[in-house]
Amino acid sequence: MALRARRAIAASAPPARATGSATSARDGAASAAATAVSAVSAASRAAAKTCATAALALALALAPAPAARADDALSPSSSSYVADGARMLSQTDEARMSDALRELERATGWRVRVVTVDGLSARGGRESARAALGLPAYASSLPSFDRRTVVLQADPTAPALLSIPYVGDDALRDLGRPFFTELESRFGNMFYLRENGPAKALRDAVASLDACLERDPPCRVLPGLPDEQLGACLTFAVVGGIIAGGASKIKGGRGGPLQWVLLFAPLWFSLVGSFGVGPVVSRLEPGEREAPLAKVLGAFAVSAVLPWAPELLGTRRAAGGGGGGGEDGGAGR
Repeated sequence: MALRARRAIAASAPPARATGSATSARDGAASAAATAVSAVSAASRAAAKTCATAALALALALAPAPAARADDALSPSSSSYVADGARMLSQTDEARMSDALRELERATGWRVRVVTVDGLSARGGRESARAALGLPAYASSLPSFDRRTVVLQADPTAPALLSIPYVGDDALRDLGRPFFTELESRFGNMFYLRENGPAKALRDAVASLDACLERDPPCRVLPGLPDEQLGACLTFAVVGGIIAGGASKIKGGRGGPLQWVLLFAPLWFSLVGSFGVGPVVSRLEPGEREAPLAKVLGAFAVSAVLPWAPELLGTRRAAGGGGGGGEDGGAGR
């Protein structure tokens, strides 16, 4: 029995050694495969990083740099006046605008700077304006400009085209805050943009600001009378005329109708004078205001007669009826 057991063990020993050799071979192959996979992954990551770096360098080399141009042009120490970062203006318009603003500074000392930004590609809001002006993004104010500088910004992607990120203290004192508010609203509203386009709106805004700063002293209201404002002036004149005409029909009192007209004068005169005649006289130059002024005064006169229209028509009818009756009577005789 013992001999048979020893023979059995001796017979089974060689296959055991063969099995261990096969296992070692499989382990070596797996290790080699893992090493190859790691090498391939590292190579692919290195290649992807190299490609990304090359693509970024190519994009930076080929991309236009309007923002950098705006930074250089509108830094406080620069002598440039227009930085068209959004490419709103043609080269001719940009050069013409720069020449006009340079001449304005030479003649009056007022300095106007114009910057256009693309809000879709810029950071937007006040930060994009500060970046275009060459200032720190998180500065609390714009202290680098002087007291006689005005910065006008245009963003064709914004709901309102125009904004004024900086107004010098002297400009704010001489022109007043309502002037700049009206400048933004008149030339930057959607109706004006729809009719004229962003480029013309910007040119008109700069021209109006230029013309106002050339005056001595500068104007307190924006020059020009749009059709909408003329219509408002006519409306106020008509309302004032109806009030004055209605007051003249009131009976009673020692002074007669004139007493009531004077009593209501603060109401109708303020409507006609302040809101009807005033804007025409203050916003238009002599030679331009005569026709609109005649329209406003004519609207007031006609509306003042309207309350008397029934009496006037009744008097004419009575006079016509009396004349017809006399003719009939003469014919009967």
